[in-house]
Amino acid sequence: MKANYIGIVAGILAFVSIALPWWTFFGIDVYLWGAMGMIGGAWFTYAAMAFAVIGGILGIVGGIRPGDSGKKLLMGAGILDILAIVIFVAGFATIPGGTTLLFYLPFAYLSYGFWLALVAAIIAFVAYAKHPMEVGTS
Repeated sequence: MKANYIGIVAGILAFVSIALPWWTFFGIDVYLWGAMGMIGGAWFTYAAMAFAVIGGILGIVGGIRPGDSGKKLLMGAGILDILAIVIFVAGFATIPGGTTLLFYLPFAYLSYGFWLALVAAIIAFVAYAKHPMEVGTS
């Protein structure tokens, strides 16, 4: 069995992204886990964090599993990581004044965790493309 280390790295990066701020506004960092009670319930932070966690798990497990099942898990990891960042941005756009917050540069911007989640998704898709398939036994 040959592990797909690219997929494992993608999963680890998805987990690390949760520990980093996803949004910065006037120098105040907003973390997924910290924004939950901060922004009016912030349903989207719960969803984004859940997708990032599940994407991280799928990336690690997909990197360990050989063959087609591991490849499918890596595709799922990439898709869930993309969904996490899309839901986070969409959630900010739905809160009152959210659209203004999204485009209030240079005082508000997407931060390290957000971009790392995007990198994790891209790496998961690369791992999907390079995933080793099982060698058939004859």
